[in-house]
Amino acid sequence: VMATFYAQGSSDDFLRDRGFDKKWTTMEETKKEVWQDVTKGPKRKLSQAEKLEKAKKASEKVLKQADAIRYDVNGGELLKMLEKRDKKSERSQASSQDTSTKSSKPRTAQSNTQKPSIPCNEPKLVKSVSMKVEKVKGELDSIVACHHDKPDIQLLKLAEMFEENFSQCKLDFSWSQQVAIGQSPAAWEKEPASFLSGAVTELVSRWIGDFDSSSLQQFFTFLVETAMPGGGLNGKGGEKPYVGLKALLQIMLQHCSGDGSTPSFHENGLRLGRFVLQAEGRVAAQAVPSLLWMCCQLSSKNVVAALNCWFLHLLPVVELERSHGGKLSKQSAELLKYLLAKLKNAPAAASTVVDGETLLRIVKLSHPGSLQENNKNNETLAVLRSELSGILRFAMVGKSQSVRGSIVPLFLPIVSTEMPEDLQATSKELMMTFLRQDTEGVTMRELVKHHQGHLNATLLLLHEILRETSKLPERVLVQGMMEIEAACKTEAALIEAQVSKEDGAEFAKKAKVQKKMNKLSQVTEIRSTARAIRKKIFNRKLTSSCFYLLFSLLLFSFALLGVILSDQRCMKLFVEQSELWSTGKQLDYRVIAASFEGCIKRTLGFIIN
Repeated sequence: VMATFYAQGSSDDFLRDRGFDKKWTTMEETKKEVWQDVTKGPKRKLSQAEKLEKAKKASEKVLKQADAIRYDVNGGELLKMLEKRDKKSERSQASSQDTSTKSSKPRTAQSNTQKPSIPCNEPKLVKSVSMKVEKVKGELDSIVACHHDKPDIQLLKLAEMFEENFSQCKLDFSWSQQVAIGQSPAAWEKEPASFLSGAVTELVSRWIGDFDSSSLQQFFTFLVETAMPGGGLNGKGGEKPYVGLKALLQIMLQHCSGDGSTPSFHENGLRLGRFVLQAEGRVAAQAVPSLLWMCCQLSSKNVVAALNCWFLHLLPVVELERSHGGKLSKQSAELLKYLLAKLKNAPAAASTVVDGETLLRIVKLSHPGSLQENNKNNETLAVLRSELSGILRFAMVGKSQSVRGSIVPLFLPIVSTEMPEDLQATSKELMMTFLRQDTEGVTMRELVKHHQGHLNATLLLLHEILRETSKLPERVLVQGMMEIEAACKTEAALIEAQVSKEDGAEFAKKAKVQKKMNKLSQVTEIRSTARAIRKKIFNRKLTSSCFYLLFSLLLFSFALLGVILSDQRCMKLFVEQSELWSTGKQLDYRVIAASFEGCIKRTLGFIIN
């Protein structure tokens, strides 16, 4: 204690006597009479709710910082950065040489011609890997011979072989810390597997394809957890480049994923997002670029599986990024555009994950309110709106009866004057698309079933059908309009009966009557519109039938005239009767009738032949 250094009094007395201010003095610690326990108590155990709240805050912090994380699928920006660094170092070396030349004595010619030294650790750009077909085949045979009946070890030995051969690639061409927003997803399918020859790729893919689905799933899990950033349940994959493992993963996704008709390790794209880190029930932000890359590789031979993966695992990412305007959502939208462009001839037995609920999420996502829309996210929303027809085409792939049946109850309430115009127009066009393809009448039956609860929306939709009657199936449309017309007739009669019984003396009842009269007016207009649609179909069929009949008669007349003119007997009879008529003699009508009868028979025989 400081007071022990003074003969009399305390430190405060010593300083005060010598004119020091009290605020510059040091307060003495109070003397502790007893020992005090200063150790911390036991750590309090968090409840389940507190743990969930703590994890939620941590995940939200990571997702908010997702915009600051940039990824590159091709490494182009990294190469440009290295080139700029090299040019800058050369210019600095040249300027330093000029400065030293001016300030010092002239050097010898040998020293002047000496080139700047290149650092020994400079990365080397490699465009191919020396893996010959014969050598690879021999190594694969050796692996099978040494590790018979051990498929997991055989696949791991293959991974070791790839990583050893790709070790000469000093740069990781698949990933860097910058995102290639301006780069098309088509470029993602090239490197690093493109460093191998086509024969080696075919040999390796055929060798991998002989393993069972369980072994392939375990091996695929190992590759993703090791090589891909954000891979695995803990998201610690991709800590090292592992270019060889990425090339092997690329071969598996492009050539060993199946066409959707047989079981696969990714379950037709539904399980692909489960191989990377999850946060709050969706793919974590740091794992999204890896999933984008794997989804693009999968589309090489199975675009349906790739689209299933997008709608199941990447659509929630776009929904989350809507309010942030992040680059991940834009890159996901660009991948969707690329995948839909590749969707041409999908297998008839293919199954999709897009249902009515998913379509409703996409429509509402692409048409946000004016206050919710973020200027940074306009590009993503524009891509979704422009690709809506492709999304509908994918939704109707294969067995889509459930989708056709759920469209009307979900979107008919939106097709009303109370909704925003853009959302109303999109929903109306979506329903019209399903009605144009409704050859089995599934969507039309749902419209007949639900039209009474949404009279205003039904009327708007029927006006649209009236304008595009020729584009819809006639049989389904006529049957549906007849049922709607009959239902409206019954409803109108019921309303008229209720109105006639109402006592209009009281004001409240007058308002109730007015409401029913408005409903009667809507029902009557729907009935007249349905009748107009049926009448338009009938008139079009009648017009086409008359045209075909007229064309047939005209064709028969020309054929008959041609046969008569070419028939010698008819021409001879015509000449003889003309001469008799010119001399004033009476014509023999029996001869004329018999001649024309024979001519007509010969004409019909000619037409039939």
